[in-house]
Amino acid sequence: MSVLGFGAAQLAAIGAIALLAFVVRGLTGFGSSMIGIGALSLLLPPLQVVPAFLALELLTTAHLLPGVWRQVDWRSRRWVLGGCALTTPLG
Repeated sequence: MSVLGFGAAQLAAIGAIALLAFVVRGLTGFGSSMIGIGALSLLLPPLQVVPAFLALELLTTAHLLPGVWRQVDWRSRRWVLGGCALTTPLG
């Protein structure tokens, strides 16, 4: 049986990799994208993997935004954004 074009073994591997990636994130607070994208790119094209993990990261961290919004140092942020605006075109 095929689900979304994936066989049972491939779905099991995708699930195991995603589980491992988010267990690492739960233990360390970061790293799920590094592990998930790196490992899943061995099975799937990065064009499919990267947007999926970006969406998962956004969903799993969106609830943190209201708590940290008040703690942002907006003056420092201006300097960082200004530096990015000036140097990004050079890269």
